[in-house]
Amino acid sequence: MESTQSIKNLQRLLQFTLALSAAPSFEDYIMDLLTNVIEFDSGFFISLNQMAVPDIVIGYNIDHSMIKSYKDTYYKYDPLLDYSYRMNFSSQTEHIMAVSIDTHYNQLSGFIKYMSNDNLSYGILMTINSRGDGIRLFRKASSNMFSDEDMEVCKYLCRILGSLYETHLRNKKYYLESNLFKIAKGNMLFGYIIFDQNFSIVFSNKLANERIYKITQKAFFHDMISDFILIIKNSIAANIDRKSDITFYEITQAYILEIIINQNIDELGNIRNYYITYIYDKNWFGSMARLTAEKVIEQYNLTEREKQLVKLIYKGLSNNQIADYLYISTHTVKDHLKNIFRKLDLSSRGELMAKIFDECK
Repeated sequence: MESTQSIKNLQRLLQFTLALSAAPSFEDYIMDLLTNVIEFDSGFFISLNQMAVPDIVIGYNIDHSMIKSYKDTYYKYDPLLDYSYRMNFSSQTEHIMAVSIDTHYNQLSGFIKYMSNDNLSYGILMTINSRGDGIRLFRKASSNMFSDEDMEVCKYLCRILGSLYETHLRNKKYYLESNLFKIAKGNMLFGYIIFDQNFSIVFSNKLANERIYKITQKAFFHDMISDFILIIKNSIAANIDRKSDITFYEITQAYILEIIINQNIDELGNIRNYYITYIYDKNWFGSMARLTAEKVIEQYNLTEREKQLVKLIYKGLSNNQIADYLYISTHTVKDHLKNIFRKLDLSSRGELMAKIFDECK
Protein backbone atom coordinates (compact mmCIF):
# COMPACT_ATOMS: atom_id res chain seq x y z
CA MET A 1 0.00 0.00 0.00
CA GLU A 2 1.32 3.37 -0.99
CA SER A 3 2.26 5.81 1.77
CA THR A 4 0.19 8.91 2.42
CA GLN A 5 3.18 11.04 1.33
CA SER A 6 3.44 9.20 -1.99
CA ILE A 7 -0.26 9.76 -2.66
CA LYS A 8 0.14 13.47 -1.87
CA ASN A 9 3.12 13.65 -4.22
CA LEU A 10 1.08 12.01 -6.96
CA GLN A 11 -1.78 14.45 -6.42
CA ARG A 12 0.61 17.41 -6.61
CA LEU A 13 2.16 16.06 -9.83
CA LEU A 14 -1.27 15.64 -11.41
CA GLN A 15 -2.28 19.15 -10.38
CA PHE A 16 1.03 20.46 -11.72
CA THR A 17 0.49 18.70 -15.05
CA LEU A 18 -3.03 20.10 -15.43
CA ALA A 19 -1.93 23.62 -14.45
CA LEU A 20 1.01 23.68 -16.87
CA SER A 21 -1.13 22.23 -19.67
CA ALA A 22 -3.58 25.11 -19.23
CA ALA A 23 -0.91 27.83 -18.85
CA PRO A 24 -0.79 30.38 -21.70
CA SER A 25 3.01 30.15 -21.81
CA PHE A 26 5.14 27.14 -20.87
CA GLU A 27 8.32 29.17 -20.37
CA ASP A 28 6.69 31.87 -18.24
CA TYR A 29 4.92 29.50 -15.84
CA ILE A 30 7.14 26.41 -15.61
CA MET A 31 9.44 27.55 -12.79
CA ASP A 32 6.69 29.01 -10.57
CA LEU A 33 4.58 25.88 -10.94
CA LEU A 34 7.52 23.62 -10.13
CA THR A 35 7.64 25.06 -6.61
CA ASN A 36 4.37 23.20 -5.96
CA VAL A 37 5.91 19.76 -6.54
CA ILE A 38 9.52 19.99 -5.37
CA GLU A 39 11.40 22.23 -2.97
CA PHE A 40 14.35 24.22 -4.32
CA ASP A 41 15.99 27.55 -3.55
CA SER A 42 16.65 28.69 -7.10
CA GLY A 43 16.84 27.39 -10.63
CA PHE A 44 16.14 28.02 -14.29
CA PHE A 45 14.59 26.56 -17.41
CA ILE A 46 16.68 26.48 -20.61
CA SER A 47 15.70 26.12 -24.25
CA LEU A 48 18.44 25.62 -26.82
CA ASN A 49 18.71 26.98 -30.33
CA GLN A 50 19.72 25.00 -33.42
CA MET A 51 23.40 25.33 -32.47
CA ALA A 52 22.71 23.71 -29.04
CA VAL A 53 23.36 27.04 -27.30
CA PRO A 54 20.90 28.40 -24.69
CA ASP A 55 18.45 30.72 -26.43
CA ILE A 56 15.88 31.10 -23.65
CA VAL A 57 16.80 30.99 -19.96
CA ILE A 58 13.98 31.62 -17.47
CA GLY A 59 15.22 31.98 -13.89
CA TYR A 60 13.54 31.55 -10.53
CA ASN A 61 14.95 33.32 -7.46
CA ILE A 62 18.37 33.51 -9.07
CA ASP A 63 20.51 36.57 -9.65
CA HIS A 64 20.52 37.97 -13.19
CA SER A 65 24.32 37.81 -13.26
CA MET A 66 24.11 34.03 -12.74
CA ILE A 67 21.75 33.71 -15.71
CA LYS A 68 24.05 35.85 -17.85
CA SER A 69 27.20 33.98 -16.88
CA TYR A 70 25.48 30.66 -17.65
CA LYS A 71 24.34 31.85 -21.09
CA ASP A 72 27.69 33.44 -21.89
CA THR A 73 30.15 30.91 -20.48
CA TYR A 74 29.13 28.20 -18.05
CA TYR A 75 26.67 26.37 -20.29
CA LYS A 76 29.81 24.93 -21.88
CA TYR A 77 30.51 23.12 -18.58
CA ASP A 78 26.96 21.84 -18.14
CA PRO A 79 27.31 18.03 -18.32
CA LEU A 80 23.81 17.56 -19.73
CA LEU A 81 24.66 19.80 -22.68
CA ASP A 82 27.58 17.53 -23.51
CA TYR A 83 25.94 15.09 -25.90
CA SER A 84 28.73 12.49 -25.67
CA TYR A 85 28.63 12.60 -21.87
CA ARG A 86 24.85 12.08 -21.83
CA MET A 87 25.22 9.05 -24.06
CA ASN A 88 27.61 7.48 -21.54
CA PHE A 89 25.01 7.06 -18.83
CA SER A 90 21.70 6.65 -20.66
CA SER A 91 20.18 5.88 -24.03
CA GLN A 92 17.04 7.85 -23.22
CA THR A 93 16.18 11.33 -24.51
CA GLU A 94 15.34 12.46 -20.95
CA HIS A 95 18.21 12.59 -18.47
CA ILE A 96 18.56 13.44 -14.81
CA MET A 97 21.56 13.72 -12.54
CA ALA A 98 22.36 15.08 -9.09
CA VAL A 99 25.44 17.20 -8.46
CA SER A 100 27.06 18.47 -5.29
CA ILE A 101 29.90 20.89 -4.71
CA ASP A 102 31.58 18.02 -2.84
CA THR A 103 31.71 15.96 -6.05
CA HIS A 104 35.29 15.26 -7.12
CA TYR A 105 34.98 14.61 -10.82
CA ASN A 106 36.99 16.61 -13.34
CA GLN A 107 34.24 16.76 -15.94
CA LEU A 108 31.95 18.46 -13.41
CA SER A 109 34.50 20.93 -12.03
CA GLY A 110 33.44 23.79 -14.31
CA PHE A 111 29.76 23.45 -13.44
CA ILE A 112 30.52 23.08 -9.71
CA LYS A 113 32.50 26.33 -9.91
CA TYR A 114 29.42 27.95 -11.43
CA MET A 115 27.28 26.73 -8.50
CA SER A 116 29.78 27.96 -5.92
CA ASN A 117 29.60 31.48 -7.39
CA ASP A 118 26.13 31.76 -5.82
CA ASN A 119 26.77 29.56 -2.76
CA LEU A 120 24.72 26.73 -4.24
CA SER A 121 25.58 23.35 -2.75
CA TYR A 122 23.23 20.84 -4.40
CA GLY A 123 21.69 20.57 -7.82
CA ILE A 124 19.42 18.42 -9.93
CA LEU A 125 19.94 18.68 -13.67
CA MET A 126 17.23 17.49 -16.04
CA THR A 127 16.86 17.32 -19.80
CA ILE A 128 13.37 16.83 -21.19
CA ASN A 129 14.01 16.05 -24.86
CA SER A 130 16.67 15.03 -27.36
CA ARG A 131 17.57 18.67 -28.11
CA GLY A 132 18.81 19.19 -24.56
CA ASP A 133 16.14 21.61 -23.30
CA GLY A 134 15.70 21.22 -19.57
CA ILE A 135 15.67 22.46 -16.00
CA ARG A 136 18.35 23.12 -13.39
CA LEU A 137 17.26 23.19 -9.72
CA PHE A 138 19.52 24.20 -6.82
CA ARG A 139 19.60 24.22 -3.04
CA LYS A 140 21.95 26.09 -0.74
CA ALA A 141 23.99 24.47 2.04
CA SER A 142 21.40 25.56 4.60
CA SER A 143 18.83 23.31 2.87
CA ASN A 144 18.79 19.55 2.78
CA MET A 145 20.35 17.81 -0.19
CA PHE A 146 17.96 16.38 -2.78
CA SER A 147 16.55 13.03 -1.65
CA ASP A 148 15.84 9.82 -3.55
CA GLU A 149 12.18 10.78 -3.47
CA ASP A 150 13.03 14.14 -5.09
CA MET A 151 14.87 12.24 -7.81
CA GLU A 152 11.80 10.07 -8.44
CA VAL A 153 9.64 13.17 -8.73
CA CYS A 154 12.11 14.64 -11.23
CA LYS A 155 12.09 11.44 -13.29
CA TYR A 156 8.34 11.84 -13.71
CA LEU A 157 8.79 15.54 -14.48
CA CYS A 158 11.30 14.79 -17.23
CA ARG A 159 8.83 12.58 -19.05
CA ILE A 160 5.78 14.82 -18.71
CA LEU A 161 7.62 18.10 -19.35
CA GLY A 162 9.09 16.78 -22.59
CA SER A 163 5.61 16.04 -23.90
CA LEU A 164 4.11 19.31 -22.67
CA TYR A 165 6.94 21.42 -24.09
CA GLU A 166 6.69 19.77 -27.51
CA THR A 167 2.96 20.55 -27.51
CA HIS A 168 3.73 24.15 -26.54
CA LEU A 169 6.32 24.57 -29.32
CA ARG A 170 3.99 23.00 -31.87
CA ASN A 171 1.13 25.31 -30.88
CA LYS A 172 3.45 28.34 -30.97
CA LYS A 173 4.62 27.34 -34.45
CA TYR A 174 1.02 26.99 -35.67
CA TYR A 175 0.17 30.39 -34.18
CA LEU A 176 3.16 32.03 -35.85
CA GLU A 177 2.52 30.38 -39.20
CA SER A 178 -1.16 31.34 -39.13
CA ASN A 179 -0.20 34.99 -38.56
CA LEU A 180 2.42 34.92 -41.30
CA PHE A 181 -0.03 33.14 -43.58
CA LYS A 182 -2.49 36.01 -43.15
CA ILE A 183 0.23 38.30 -44.49
CA ALA A 184 1.09 35.96 -47.36
CA LYS A 185 -2.39 34.92 -48.49
CA GLY A 186 -3.05 38.25 -50.22
CA ASN A 187 -0.41 37.28 -52.78
CA MET A 188 -1.11 33.54 -53.11
CA LEU A 189 -0.83 33.65 -56.90
CA PHE A 190 2.80 34.73 -56.58
CA GLY A 191 5.83 32.87 -55.39
CA TYR A 192 6.50 33.53 -51.74
CA ILE A 193 9.01 32.24 -49.23
CA ILE A 194 9.33 33.16 -45.54
CA PHE A 195 12.55 32.93 -43.53
CA ASP A 196 12.98 33.30 -39.77
CA GLN A 197 15.67 35.55 -38.31
CA ASN A 198 18.24 32.77 -38.71
CA PHE A 199 17.24 32.42 -42.39
CA SER A 200 15.72 28.99 -41.88
CA ILE A 201 12.68 28.44 -44.10
CA VAL A 202 9.37 28.78 -42.24
CA PHE A 203 7.43 27.86 -45.36
CA SER A 204 7.24 28.52 -49.09
CA ASN A 205 4.99 27.63 -51.99
CA LYS A 206 5.82 25.58 -55.06
CA LEU A 207 5.97 28.59 -57.37
CA ALA A 208 8.62 30.21 -55.17
CA ASN A 209 10.82 27.10 -55.36
CA GLU A 210 10.46 26.99 -59.14
CA ARG A 211 11.39 30.65 -59.51
CA ILE A 212 14.29 30.45 -57.05
CA TYR A 213 15.67 27.60 -59.16
CA LYS A 214 15.44 29.78 -62.29
CA ILE A 215 17.07 32.72 -60.48
CA THR A 216 19.99 30.75 -59.03
CA GLN A 217 20.35 28.02 -61.68
CA LYS A 218 21.46 25.59 -58.97
CA ALA A 219 20.39 21.95 -59.23
CA PHE A 220 20.53 21.07 -55.52
CA PHE A 221 17.96 22.55 -53.17
CA HIS A 222 20.51 23.47 -50.48
CA ASP A 223 22.71 25.35 -52.98
CA MET A 224 19.67 26.99 -54.53
CA ILE A 225 18.38 28.31 -51.21
CA SER A 226 21.86 29.37 -50.05
CA ASP A 227 22.35 31.50 -53.16
CA PHE A 228 18.88 33.01 -52.83
CA ILE A 229 19.47 33.86 -49.16
CA LEU A 230 22.65 35.67 -50.20
CA ILE A 231 20.58 37.80 -52.62
CA ILE A 232 18.15 38.63 -49.82
CA LYS A 233 20.92 39.46 -47.32
CA ASN A 234 22.72 41.70 -49.81
CA SER A 235 19.49 43.54 -50.57
CA ILE A 236 18.76 43.99 -46.87
CA ALA A 237 22.28 45.29 -46.25
CA ALA A 238 21.93 47.78 -49.10
CA ASN A 239 18.52 49.08 -48.02
CA ILE A 240 18.17 48.68 -44.27
CA ASP A 241 19.55 52.15 -43.43
CA ARG A 242 17.10 53.82 -45.78
CA LYS A 243 14.67 55.82 -43.64
CA SER A 244 12.44 53.52 -41.61
CA ASP A 245 11.07 51.39 -44.46
CA ILE A 246 11.01 47.64 -43.98
CA THR A 247 9.73 46.84 -47.48
CA PHE A 248 11.97 47.10 -50.51
CA TYR A 249 12.51 45.62 -53.95
CA GLU A 250 15.28 43.71 -55.69
CA ILE A 251 15.42 43.17 -59.44
CA THR A 252 16.79 39.96 -60.96
CA GLN A 253 16.99 39.01 -64.60
CA ALA A 254 13.43 37.72 -64.94
CA TYR A 255 11.81 38.46 -61.58
CA ILE A 256 11.17 41.27 -59.14
CA LEU A 257 11.51 40.46 -55.44
CA GLU A 258 9.45 42.27 -52.84
CA ILE A 259 11.20 41.82 -49.49
CA ILE A 260 9.31 42.57 -46.29
CA ILE A 261 10.86 42.52 -42.83
CA ASN A 262 8.02 41.48 -40.54
CA GLN A 263 8.66 42.02 -36.84
CA ASN A 264 6.91 39.80 -34.27
CA ILE A 265 7.21 40.10 -30.50
CA ASP A 266 7.51 36.73 -28.79
CA GLU A 267 6.13 35.78 -25.39
CA LEU A 268 9.22 37.12 -23.64
CA GLY A 269 9.01 40.51 -25.32
CA ASN A 270 11.89 39.85 -27.73
CA ILE A 271 11.61 41.19 -31.29
CA ARG A 272 11.88 38.42 -33.87
CA ASN A 273 12.37 39.28 -37.53
CA TYR A 274 10.83 37.27 -40.34
CA TYR A 275 11.80 37.91 -43.96
CA ILE A 276 8.87 37.54 -46.35
CA THR A 277 9.80 37.56 -50.02
CA TYR A 278 7.34 37.67 -52.90
CA ILE A 279 8.73 36.68 -56.28
CA TYR A 280 6.91 38.41 -59.16
CA ASP A 281 7.32 37.70 -62.83
CA LYS A 282 8.90 40.84 -64.27
CA ASN A 283 6.54 40.97 -67.29
CA TRP A 284 3.49 40.60 -65.06
CA PHE A 285 4.79 43.25 -62.68
CA GLY A 286 5.41 45.63 -65.58
CA SER A 287 1.94 45.15 -67.04
CA MET A 288 0.24 45.61 -63.66
CA ALA A 289 2.33 48.68 -62.86
CA ARG A 290 2.04 50.38 -66.25
CA LEU A 291 -1.23 52.26 -65.73
CA THR A 292 -0.34 53.19 -62.16
CA ALA A 293 3.08 54.38 -63.27
CA GLU A 294 1.46 56.64 -65.83
CA LYS A 295 -0.66 58.19 -63.06
CA VAL A 296 2.39 58.62 -60.83
CA ILE A 297 4.39 60.19 -63.63
CA GLU A 298 1.68 62.71 -64.47
CA GLN A 299 1.49 63.94 -60.87
CA TYR A 300 5.00 65.33 -60.99
CA ASN A 301 6.85 67.79 -63.15
CA LEU A 302 9.04 65.24 -64.94
CA THR A 303 10.70 65.87 -68.27
CA GLU A 304 9.96 63.51 -71.18
CA ARG A 305 13.35 61.85 -70.70
CA GLU A 306 12.69 61.38 -66.97
CA LYS A 307 9.31 59.81 -67.77
CA GLN A 308 11.07 57.40 -70.12
CA LEU A 309 13.46 56.41 -67.35
CA VAL A 310 10.65 55.73 -64.88
CA LYS A 311 8.94 53.42 -67.39
CA LEU A 312 12.19 51.57 -68.04
CA ILE A 313 12.89 51.20 -64.32
CA TYR A 314 9.57 49.53 -63.58
CA LYS A 315 10.27 47.19 -66.50
CA GLY A 316 13.34 46.11 -64.55
CA LEU A 317 16.16 47.57 -66.66
CA SER A 318 19.49 48.31 -65.01
CA ASN A 319 21.36 51.61 -65.43
CA ASN A 320 23.59 50.08 -68.12
CA GLN A 321 20.59 48.65 -69.98
CA ILE A 322 18.80 52.01 -69.82
CA ALA A 323 21.92 53.74 -71.15
CA ASP A 324 22.14 51.30 -74.06
CA TYR A 325 18.41 51.57 -74.80
CA LEU A 326 18.40 55.40 -74.84
CA TYR A 327 21.91 55.75 -76.34
CA ILE A 328 23.15 57.85 -73.43
CA SER A 329 25.93 57.37 -70.89
CA THR A 330 25.42 55.71 -67.50
CA HIS A 331 26.56 59.01 -65.94
CA THR A 332 23.63 60.76 -67.64
CA VAL A 333 21.28 58.01 -66.44
CA LYS A 334 22.42 58.58 -62.85
CA ASP A 335 21.88 62.34 -63.19
CA HIS A 336 18.33 61.76 -64.45
CA LEU A 337 17.67 59.36 -61.57
CA LYS A 338 18.83 61.94 -59.03
CA ASN A 339 16.39 64.46 -60.48
CA ILE A 340 13.55 61.91 -60.46
CA PHE A 341 14.18 60.92 -56.86
CA ARG A 342 14.34 64.59 -55.82
CA LYS A 343 11.04 65.47 -57.54
CA LEU A 344 9.25 62.40 -56.11
CA ASP A 345 10.91 62.77 -52.68
CA LEU A 346 12.44 59.30 -52.95
CA SER A 347 15.95 57.99 -52.43
CA SER A 348 16.22 54.73 -54.38
CA ARG A 349 14.87 52.50 -57.15
CA GLY A 350 13.30 50.34 -54.48
CA GLU A 351 11.26 53.28 -53.18
CA LEU A 352 10.14 54.09 -56.71
CA MET A 353 9.06 50.47 -57.28
CA ALA A 354 7.26 50.50 -53.94
CA LYS A 355 5.45 53.72 -54.76
CA ILE A 356 4.23 52.31 -58.06
CA PHE A 357 3.37 48.84 -56.77
CA ASP A 358 1.62 50.03 -53.61
CA GLU A 359 -0.78 51.92 -55.85
CA CYS A 360 -1.43 48.68 -57.76
CA LYS A 361 -2.43 46.68 -54.71
